[in-house]
Amino acid sequence: MLGIKTGFGTTSVTPVTHSTRTRMSLPIDHSSLAEVRHLIRQVCSQAAGLSLDDDDIVSRICNMELAATELVSNVIRHGFPDDSLLASPETRCLNVEVFMNSSSQLVFQLTHNGDSFDGNNVEIREVMEPQEGNMGLFLISQCVDHVAYASPSPGRNFVWLIRNLKSNS
Repeated sequence: MLGIKTGFGTTSVTPVTHSTRTRMSLPIDHSSLAEVRHLIRQVCSQAAGLSLDDDDIVSRICNMELAATELVSNVIRHGFPDDSLLASPETRCLNVEVFMNSSSQLVFQLTHNGDSFDGNNVEIREVMEPQEGNMGLFLISQCVDHVAYASPSPGRNFVWLIRNLKSNS
């Protein structure tokens, strides 16, 4: 088990043993959002023992798609606000990895070289009524089971979204 500090405390994530793992580098552009959704669906459709006829599982996958596209959109908007960051070849893409681990957790990992954001120390405000803007972190927190952020060095940022696809009951 890996201990990951998240915006919701520390969680255990089972390392990958038998998994379909999909990696892709995407441009820093909102056109990448469709690719993010496609990668998640691709991994889920290839996962052994995952029934896409189960409405609960499909709902959980859709929640991950929503959270992942919101995350990528936020990183594009806030992580790369200045076009000068796009000039360097190292910062021209978002690296995405999607996989299922042996505990039926769907894991979405985003790596980027934009501005860092420490979401581990941000208080997620509950939104009582829909509003225009400033709902991204709340939306993400409602759609997945765990969110973790890490910036081990300047210009090296990781974000993990974790969604249990099988109910704990």
